[in-house]
Amino acid sequence: MATQYEIIDLIGRENFLKLAKKKGGQRIYIHARLTEQSELVQLLGWDVAKVISDSLGGEVVHITRDEVIRQRNTMITALWVRGFSVCKLSQLFGLRERTVRMITQNVSDDEREFLSSLFRDGKAVGDTQKNQIDIFEKEQL
Repeated sequence: MATQYEIIDLIGRENFLKLAKKKGGQRIYIHARLTEQSELVQLLGWDVAKVISDSLGGEVVHITRDEVIRQRNTMITALWVRGFSVCKLSQLFGLRERTVRMITQNVSDDEREFLSSLFRDGKAVGDTQKNQIDIFEKEQL
């Protein structure tokens, strides 16, 4: 059975996250022969599905949710460091307040400093695209 790391190596992290958001926590059978109606083709597109099929066709693979949860927890922690309340974060992410507190309770000073350093004057450091919204601007939420 292929690991998530082998699948990420095959199709890249972004494509794996797409797959994990839809099929995370499940085992899926990878068909050796694809059609336009194949679930993988519909989800990831022909080219990416073909790569998986060529390498893992005929196998059952377990799609973990680890990457999706890790990404979500990093976003929660970053927003919490920026000053969002546990209550607001629980509403934004559809989690119980207790879960958000558990995610944020073990943030070390180094992590807090690092996450804070990613932002300057309330804006993310680095380039942003025209179609991106500033999730750190509280008025938008």
